[in-house]
Formats: sequence, C-alpha cells, structure tokens
Amino acid sequence: ELEPIKEELIRLGVGIQIEEGQINDSLYRQSEFDAAFVADVRKAKRFVSIFSAFITTRRVGIYADLFRSKIAEGVQIRCVTRPPSQNGPDYMQRDGKEALELLQAIGCVVDIRSNIHEKVIVIDDKIIWFGSLNPLSFTERTDEIMMRLEGEATALEVERFLSIERIRDAESARGV
Repeated sequence: ELEPIKEELIRLGVGIQIEEGQINDSLYRQSEFDAAFVADVRKAKRFVSIFSAFITTRRVGIYADLFRSKIAEGVQIRCVTRPPSQNGPDYMQRDGKEALELLQAIGCVVDIRSNIHEKVIVIDDKIIWFGSLNPLSFTERTDEIMMRLEGEATALEVERFLSIERIRDAESARGV
C-alpha cells in the first residue's frame, strides 16, 4: 500500500517497516533491499544461502545479530564468496579475511569459491533474490538492483544452477 509514496518517504528519511504481505515479486533498488531481505530472513525456517562475489566486515556486521539469532533457531546460513586473496585490492583482502572469520564465529557455513560472481540469495527453497548487489559487500557507492521471486520451482532451478555438482533435475537440488 505504500508504493505510491514509498520513494518520497525514503527521500525524507522516514523509516518504512515492511510487513508480511507487502513484499511481492518485484525489483528493489539498493535503498529498499535491506529491509525486504531482513524481513525474508526473519521468516526463514530452514536455510538461507547467500552468494556474494565480494565480502566486507561492514556488511557482515549489519546482519550479524540477525544471522546469530536465526542460527540459534536452527536455521542454517551459508555464505558463498571468493577467497580473501580474490576479494579485491590488498585492503579489501584483509577485510575479507576478517569478514569470513566473523561469519564463522557467528556460526555461518562459509563456502569459498574462486570463480563466483553471482549475487543470489535462496531462502527455504522458495524465495530467490538476484541482481547486481553483492549482499555481503555493498558499499552504497553504486546504483544496484535486486529482483525478488517467490516460487519453489524457480528456487529449485536456481539452486540446481548454483550447485557445485552439476545436478540434472531441479528436484534433486532441494536444500542444496
């Protein structure tokens, strides 16, 4: 219901709480992404898989308490990213190493992949976020968009594409 005035409220610095039922399959600007993503993570029951080509301690810190509480509830959080040596210039490599250590200390599963460039999130085999925003490193210096889709068939197909093993049928990708 807030869509007609949402941008104006954000520009004026008014916080917008996103309630269940307000989130639909659609595109999100970077300014809208965090609130909608956090709402999805809060509802997660089984797992959250985050594919982020780069990682920073600042972005991990934003989600640290939320991740910690979801892990305490039994939700597995997997973060897939590059090794620190491929996380950008020297200063980003050091920060990337610290960010990975923070994720592990929180209890996240850390999955290092050299060739990753995807910016994708899968939640409970039913919600998919994908686009240009690196969820674990976004600096707010660039314009980014993310698309949110909801549907088990699409989520399983995305999981099939992202799996290390080349899974042939989407049903076998469940929870991968």
